[in-house]
Amino acid sequence: MTWISRVAAEAPEIFLFLAISIGAVLGRIRIHGFALGATACTLIVAVMLGQLGTFVIPPILRSILFGLFVFTIGYRSGPEFFASLSFRTLHQVAQCSRSLFFCISIPAPRPGSGRVP
Repeated sequence: MTWISRVAAEAPEIFLFLAISIGAVLGRIRIHGFALGATACTLIVAVMLGQLGTFVIPPILRSILFGLFVFTIGYRSGPEFFASLSFRTLHQVAQCSRSLFFCISIPAPRPGSGRVP
């Protein structure tokens, strides 16, 4: 158990990539036609590995992986979002814009004025 603590302190990236690889492999396993999928299995494996100790991911790696996450979400849901835009949704976009404008235009109370919003 001490070697796990030492590896977690010296190279926590190993556990990150270990969680992704084990989760991807387990996500392909089907039992009676049912599979959790790579995403769910990776999350479950990461939670299990997280119980082994405290992992501090370096800030640069955290930023890179967050950017990769945002890219993949946009890459996957972007085409669906733009495909859903049509003249039928124009009314909803206008209504959202009006609501946003009115929420922004309400002045915030000044500190010490005693007004409660």
